[in-house]
Amino acid sequence: MTNAPLPPIDPQLTPLLQIAADLRDLPRADFKARLKADLQRRVPGAPTVKPIPAGYHTATPCLVLRDPVGAIEFYKRAFGATELMRFADPNGQILHAEIAVGDSRIAIAPEVPEWGNLGPQALGGSAVPIQLYVEDVDAFAQRAVGAGATVLIPIADQFYGDRAGRLADPFGHIWIVGTHKEDVSTEEMRRRVEAWTHEQVAEPPVARAYRVEPHLPVEGASRLIDFLQHAFGAEETSRHTRPDGSVAHAEVRIGDSVITIGEALEVKPAPTALHLYVPDADASYARALRAGATSVQEPADQHYGDREAGVQDPFGNRWYISTHQGESYIPEGLHSISSYLHPHGAPQLIDFLKRAFGAEEVFRAQAPDGSVVHAKIRLGESVVEMGEAHGPYQPMPTVYHLYVDDTDAVYRRALAAGAVSLSEPADQPWGYRNAGVRDPAGNQWWVNTPTKSRARKERRAPESAASAARTTDEAGVNFHTITPFLQVRDVGETVTFLKAAFGAEVIVFERGGDPPHDHADLRIGDSMIMMGEAIPGYTPTTSAFYLSVADVDAAYARALRAGATSQQPPKEMPWGHRMAHVKDALGNSWFIAAREKKVD
Repeated sequence: MTNAPLPPIDPQLTPLLQIAADLRDLPRADFKARLKADLQRRVPGAPTVKPIPAGYHTATPCLVLRDPVGAIEFYKRAFGATELMRFADPNGQILHAEIAVGDSRIAIAPEVPEWGNLGPQALGGSAVPIQLYVEDVDAFAQRAVGAGATVLIPIADQFYGDRAGRLADPFGHIWIVGTHKEDVSTEEMRRRVEAWTHEQVAEPPVARAYRVEPHLPVEGASRLIDFLQHAFGAEETSRHTRPDGSVAHAEVRIGDSVITIGEALEVKPAPTALHLYVPDADASYARALRAGATSVQEPADQHYGDREAGVQDPFGNRWYISTHQGESYIPEGLHSISSYLHPHGAPQLIDFLKRAFGAEEVFRAQAPDGSVVHAKIRLGESVVEMGEAHGPYQPMPTVYHLYVDDTDAVYRRALAAGAVSLSEPADQPWGYRNAGVRDPAGNQWWVNTPTKSRARKERRAPESAASAARTTDEAGVNFHTITPFLQVRDVGETVTFLKAAFGAEVIVFERGGDPPHDHADLRIGDSMIMMGEAIPGYTPTTSAFYLSVADVDAAYARALRAGATSQQPPKEMPWGHRMAHVKDALGNSWFIAAREKKVD
């Protein structure tokens, strides 16, 4: 039967059969799906689902944040944001949240590395700025800064038709904020871009870092200094104390390196890790233990060519004590002390240091999984070492003094690289322009550049034995090897007295600083005297001066008229001088003398 011929077909049916063949695969699946959805929408009470939810646009930015709760509160204060939703775990930690800024929705997500959620603080900066258009950008920026934002680029009229600038929020995200002022055609924009490009001058040289000094804020700074002297033969080179006798700031030299120490009163103690190279690691290790340290690792030869031991001092600082097995006990390119960091995310921290401070990566040993086993990062003449946190070697955020040639430029670069501001640039009474930032790993960097007055004084400092007796700056101001320095309650009052009493000539008189602080350099005869305002933490000093004059009686009378108190009228002294003694209003003694006769 299967091979039987088909019966003849009526020619009139042929068109119908052709239509049947064309309709065989209809309706198509996509048509049936659309028809079903359309019918469901038409049925009263049937649910409708939009592919793009109501209130959303095609693209929605999602900000990853280490502190989502704090960030939401900041965005409310700074940007007038409205919180739309928040989902949290039983501990109150945000899992997902959404806010609205103007007519735009922004998602908020927590930092969760295993999900790939890494925020600016983990990455060392923000890779994607958010652009906001607002009605009044100047008022908007003022409000944001008042809430804690930092200005990266001031608000100004831009060639592309916006009045705009850049802000950094405290969590590392960058916001381009603007108000549109002018519609610019494509052709006009092309012309303006070309003109703007030609107007740009060559960028100034990148601000350079000269050196890094670790700073150790501790409870018991004097005891730490004693420990370092007994353990490592440290030399205390300077100490400034507060009225209560506690150490405000001290500098200690070990080998060719300097670290600074201060009492942790307004800040928490910040123990750190330091790599110390010594001639004999075993002897230094034993000496540190006798001084009160605790052993972390007994001396042992390491595969990288060092004999190394580890101790922890009584204040929590770790010391990796090493002797290099080479021509020198200090490896080439290092100093006696290098700071050692154990961050989570060493590659990101290295990248931050490069972008923020112009650091140079001189060495990196990396594990197969990409983690940094050991790295050396050069900042000027100093090296910071680091290795990824693991096991007992966990992060110990460190405080640094970073010396550069332009504090303001380095501060701005650090913020753009993802740092958080601790203190904006300001001239300080101790002679430096200073600013503070915290990097994404939690380390504090206090950035310093000598102020003009300090730089001038440093230029006057003798550079060789031949010039040690006397130096002269470009203005003809003569300093000797030793110049008295007074800390006084009122620089202006002291200057007025010295001018009236002894004819002092004011060479430098600078006002300002934070806290308020005045400084003056004066010349009396062929000698210089310097003075500065005694800021909180520094006690006014008194001293005694032997002043040689041509006429003791006239100088004595003039000093009394200027407000000095007589301690001894002019009289002949057995050593051949006629001398008088007065005290000024600040308690300084002035022995006014002139040679009267030759002593046999």
